[in-house]
Amino acid sequence: MKANLDSLTFSRDGESLLLIRTKDDIGKLYDDLHETEVEVIVKKFRQKRSLDANGLYWASLTQLAKVLRVSNNRLHNMMIRQYGQPEMYGDKVAYIMLPDTEATEEKALEADTYHIKPTSKVKHGSDGVDYRAYMLMRGSSTYNTDEFSRILDGLLEACEDMGIHVMTGREDG
Repeated sequence: MKANLDSLTFSRDGESLLLIRTKDDIGKLYDDLHETEVEVIVKKFRQKRSLDANGLYWASLTQLAKVLRVSNNRLHNMMIRQYGQPEMYGDKVAYIMLPDTEATEEKALEADTYHIKPTSKVKHGSDGVDYRAYMLMRGSSTYNTDEFSRILDGLLEACEDMGIHVMTGREDG
């Protein structure tokens, strides 16, 4: 539910009273829950991407993956590497050091539960192995509308470059 924090006051016994304002009809919610303890999660609102955009992304990705003869996971990771968003901890990008091998890179490109992007930073470990820094990337399911538009536009451009015309719903006629 989208709402605004209206005011904050304190009761005589020191409890916080937060007034929330929304255009949604929450009368039934109040009737059902006003006498019970509830869990409240308040976070900054962000526009969610549409299911149509998500469907277009995966349909287009599948078509392009077939033409390129690569797996959907590989192409999705390639798109995230090129157009995606890094995982942030405060104002710092998250990195992980992994063995600098072909096997590591292959596993990273085929991964479906995490996304990492190689950097140019390589360090020689005390165990005699070279380690490459990989940037952790956020999964596309966490992207807001603008972030998802960037990865979708990159994918659609790649499709057009390969001669795959995708009906986006933006065309006239």
